[in-house]
Parts: sequence; structure tokens; C-alpha cells
Amino acid sequence: MKQISILVLLISTFFSFNVLAGSGHLDEAIKHTDAAASASDAKGVVQHATEAKAHAQSAKDDKQHKVDAKHVDEGISSLDKAVKEGNDGKTEAAQKAAKEASEHFKAAK
Repeated sequence: MKQISILVLLISTFFSFNVLAGSGHLDEAIKHTDAAASASDAKGVVQHATEAKAHAQSAKDDKQHKVDAKHVDEGISSLDKAVKEGNDGKTEAAQKAAKEASEHFKAAK
């Protein structure tokens, strides 16, 4: 009986972590987007915005955890702008675009 209880506890813990991990992609996208918005140079904006975009796309494609796809798409579009501006050396414009992306991702939750 004790072994069954331990097994049930382990299985329920495993599933709890999976539920928490599922919403992680959007949270990671927000984390990297905020880092892009506060980066000190254009290279940092591009690096974090690129990472944020990958997480945002994963969050959008996750069938188990629903997010507002419209806001995620708008956030990804803003990240594309942040990357473009950053690659052009326009740090402030890139940071502004990253801030816009962060607002969209937060609204998508």
C-alpha cells in the first residue's frame, strides 16, 4: 500500500510540473522580450528578441495551453521590427519595438 501511495505521489508531481512547464514558453518570451527592451546595445536587443521570438512561436503552437494568438502574432511582428532596428544599429527604436512586443505577450496570457 505504501508503494502505491508513493507511486501516485510521483505521478501527480510529474503531471503538476508538466502543467507548469506548458505555460513556460510565453513566460520565457516575456522574460527575453523585457531583457531586449532593457538591453544596453543593439546587439543585446537582437539577441534577446530572437530568443523571445522562438519561445513565442512555441507558445502559439502549443495545443495544450491556449494563448491569444492575435496578441502573440502582434508581439512576434514587434519582435521582427526590434530585430530589424537592432541590426540597423538603432538601439532606441529596437528597444521601443521590444516593449511593444512585451505588452502584446502579457495581454496574450
